[in-house]
Amino acid sequence: MDSEGTVLYSRNGKDISQRYPELALTSYLKRVPAVLDGEIVVVQNGLPSFRTLQTRDCLQDPHKIRAAARNIPAIYMVFDILSLEGKDLTGLPLIKRKELLQGMVLDGSNFVISQHVLEAGKGLFELAKAKGLEGVMAKRLDSPYQAGKRSSYWLKFRNVKSMSCIICGYVPGRGVRTRLGSLILGVYENEELVYIGKVGSGLGRTEIDYLLNRFTQLIRHKCTFSRSPSLKDAVWLEPCVVCEVSYLEKGEVLRHPTFLGLRQDLSPRECILDQGRL
Repeated sequence: MDSEGTVLYSRNGKDISQRYPELALTSYLKRVPAVLDGEIVVVQNGLPSFRTLQTRDCLQDPHKIRAAARNIPAIYMVFDILSLEGKDLTGLPLIKRKELLQGMVLDGSNFVISQHVLEAGKGLFELAKAKGLEGVMAKRLDSPYQAGKRSSYWLKFRNVKSMSCIICGYVPGRGVRTRLGSLILGVYENEELVYIGKVGSGLGRTEIDYLLNRFTQLIRHKCTFSRSPSLKDAVWLEPCVVCEVSYLEKGEVLRHPTFLGLRQDLSPRECILDQGRL
């Protein structure tokens, strides 16, 4: 962010600024330019709604984007600051970066700083569970900012079991779901793309229409996996679209998975079998 305006990037480096015109974040900062780390959320009934956010994220028509910005505005939840006025801050301890962040932010309805809680992590996690939230992040106060790395400095504790998976194909269904019955899911295990199951629950007409339109350019003639699962009438795709699914248990395949939405902020290589850590 600089004095000329705000640029929003997803985790995979895609510029998504045009999707969220209401997030003019420079108006909330006392000092610029600055690089922040955060998450865009859309609140429905007092809680973050991943599905509503996905609806916003899939819009491309400028008129619909502006209408959505008015009717279901997004909020930028800022977690960290990486640089300020050209100075790299990633090597500073987290607590110092948070202090800098607190001192340079003005109040705003579309901009919220994620506040930390000390010595009450278990209680906070229980509260998150009671509220139906996804979970909590535990971060060491002396931790540097390590972009794109998994480490013991930061750990995620999830309330629900969910997993980021690659859509490797789909299987036609029956009745009203003739065109798409379920998605074929895969993840990486030791550099090999492996089958992790299918998901059909959670897919509505809007999601199906959007996905089939997107799949048009991704169809391939051979199975995506080196070890092909026995799936009748499967339509195989280039493994480049990522989605989030919840599930009850994880074995050779996911038990009772439910489609939650697309993850356009993740690359396929981030979808690994062990997703216990960030």
